[in-house]
Amino acid sequence: MPDIRRSLSALPVLAALALLWGGPAGSAPAPATPAASAPQPAAAASDPTLFTLTPEQLRALRLVSQPLAGPATAASAPDGAAASGLRSRHPGRVVVPESRQRVLAAPVAALVERLQVGVGDEVRAGQVLATLRSPAAQDLQREAQAAAMQAELAQSTLTRDQRLFDEGLIAAARLEATRAQARQATLLADDRRRALAQAGAAAQANGGVVTLTSPISGTVIERQATVGQRLEAAAPLLRIAALDTLWVELQVPVREAAALRVGDAVQLDEPALPARVIAIARAVDAASQTVMVRAAVQAPAAATAALRVGQGVQAELLRAPTAGLAVPAGAVVQHGGRDWVFADLGGGRLRALPVQVLQRSGQGVLVRPAEPTQTPGLVADTRLVVQGTASLKALLATALP
Repeated sequence: MPDIRRSLSALPVLAALALLWGGPAGSAPAPATPAASAPQPAAAASDPTLFTLTPEQLRALRLVSQPLAGPATAASAPDGAAASGLRSRHPGRVVVPESRQRVLAAPVAALVERLQVGVGDEVRAGQVLATLRSPAAQDLQREAQAAAMQAELAQSTLTRDQRLFDEGLIAAARLEATRAQARQATLLADDRRRALAQAGAAAQANGGVVTLTSPISGTVIERQATVGQRLEAAAPLLRIAALDTLWVELQVPVREAAALRVGDAVQLDEPALPARVIAIARAVDAASQTVMVRAAVQAPAAATAALRVGQGVQAELLRAPTAGLAVPAGAVVQHGGRDWVFADLGGGRLRALPVQVLQRSGQGVLVRPAEPTQTPGLVADTRLVVQGTASLKALLATALP
């Protein structure tokens, strides 16, 4: 029974399409004027977007057209492109820009001996945050000290050979060899000192103690180690962030994101803070079909103190007015990955015009021409087909497969 009902409901459309493609073999439908003297093809060969329908076809399709009301913007459009879409609400999350974060990590394998800060603590650049004890650091200290002594000995040998050469007691070749050895020893000592400094250990013997300091002034937002824990080299201990700049990353449906522009205003709910769009992702989340929109909070540090990193928020997008034309939702069809409307040129002639959808809301759509040079243009007095477009979409699929 369901199959029979579906077949019966499709009869009007099938009958209309039969009229569109009906007629003797090798002939095409006549023009949409009663006095037409010769049949015309449904779509002109030179312009597949132009269609000519007979009066019988027009009656069968029950097409209804109406003129466009005129130019509109997202802020002033009637329900045809309802302004409610201007203030859409979306969930988001507070994040810190990557450039304003630093991770404090163990430079060598070590034991956490002391942690002097916790999550939420304010720190300043250069402040000691953690103390580690590491046999690897002790080895680095020993190697650095040995390299320093070798460099000192090589320098003394160079000074002696320089004096002997000046007195004519040794050859120039011996002096050059000694000079090369001294240079090599100095380079090795410098390399060992740098490795020791990168490990955070002191140059003098201190039992492999490594002291870690804060690279920036900010707030500890994450602690990933505990006292007594053994860490591998490069294992993270603390994450520090400068919270003077905060972002909100919103998840916006694809169609709404298409109408957004960098610079559009955003209003957070709680706390009520202003923000502004600074980036719109080009990738779409496959599961939710949303686009990540990033907004920078624009408020003094005292006001942003109410925000927490990772906090979920609700935000309202206040899109800038976008010029376009308000049309009923039924006037727009999709084909070939594009949006189309059908202009009624009179006398049974219809032209399919590609459009760019700027905004959808309720029963209306805000559009603008997808091709500025399209003729005739989509202007304020253009009559558009607003009813019966489903059958016309079938015509368009035949002309532009």
